[in-house]
Amino acid sequence: MVNSDGKILVYEWMNPNKEKNFGDLMSRDIIEHVTGKKVVVTDSANAELIAIGSVMDNFEKMYPNLKAIWGSGFIASGKDYKKLNHVVISSVRGKLSRSRVGNEDIQLGDPGLLAPFVYKQGEKSSTFTVGIVPHYADLSNNIFRELTKSGMFQIIDVRRDPQEVIGDITSKDLILSSSLHGLIISDAFNIPNYWIDSPDVVVGAGYKFEDYFSSVCRKKEEVILQDIARLTEKKCKSLVAEWKPVSDLKRIQENIKASFPLEVFEVKDKSVLVTDIATLELPSNKTKIVNVFQGENFFNEVDSKSYEVILNGMGFQKVYRDEYLLTFRRGNILLRAFYIKNQILRLTRQLLATVYKQTIRRFA
Repeated sequence: MVNSDGKILVYEWMNPNKEKNFGDLMSRDIIEHVTGKKVVVTDSANAELIAIGSVMDNFEKMYPNLKAIWGSGFIASGKDYKKLNHVVISSVRGKLSRSRVGNEDIQLGDPGLLAPFVYKQGEKSSTFTVGIVPHYADLSNNIFRELTKSGMFQIIDVRRDPQEVIGDITSKDLILSSSLHGLIISDAFNIPNYWIDSPDVVVGAGYKFEDYFSSVCRKKEEVILQDIARLTEKKCKSLVAEWKPVSDLKRIQENIKASFPLEVFEVKDKSVLVTDIATLELPSNKTKIVNVFQGENFFNEVDSKSYEVILNGMGFQKVYRDEYLLTFRRGNILLRAFYIKNQILRLTRQLLATVYKQTIRRFA
């Protein structure tokens, strides 16, 4: 897939068995909200951006066409990436991830914290309810199953679309989660939440959780639950009373929004007026259309009998009478080349040549 029209190509991780994982699936919706641009979900080979999720591990090889990273994180400890110049890292999930890319000025924050700007909040029940949000690999946890024998506890399946999962999370009075984004969404909507550490099934030995906690000024000791099997309604209500929301959440959210690397994906429109194309060679199947626009004799006269055949062969489209238009990209610049047959306009040949060369020199 080639990004030729300003769309943002983003990678969203999915379970190996193709089941959904709501946290990773939020990238498209949230990026479209922040940028106003169309986002296309693609595979790792074509992705130009990675965002929500623990998708930074081995990123220099995993994403050969990667242009930018926004709010992603590493899933486990590992090697540093401090000499990469071809990828714009505008923000990462937390301090652990930032320390491995070598720039203390990089903004911190998981874009999942922007969920309230995109998704609707669920309706709360009239009774006290506790949501258990297992990591997808933790769904068969017997302790969770035992807890649900009490009507107070409800398991929330993360293998669904974001709006469904978020609606369930935000309808609860308390969230207990071994899913990182179960905690992030709860923080975003100010729902009291605590971390259930499941090191035997969740990859990374808590690395990604500590990474996130560092971005919202929390320590894992403050939010981790050790003995969930003995939870009672009284204890759960005391957990709600003791819980403290993320301080300065609004500022964190605004910083995450502002850190989006929009300039990497911005397409600028520039127009060039073309009056003579006699010496231009038609592109072969393996030649990009931008390579047509080269050479010192760009404005030599063309045989008037064959100009339309040449123009059509080059991809120009007739827009009005004897006026033809070709649109093409050069990097992040969208150039529009106009060809006008009118003989009088050829008097401006020298001026037009200068404009063309300056445009290419400036924006190539």
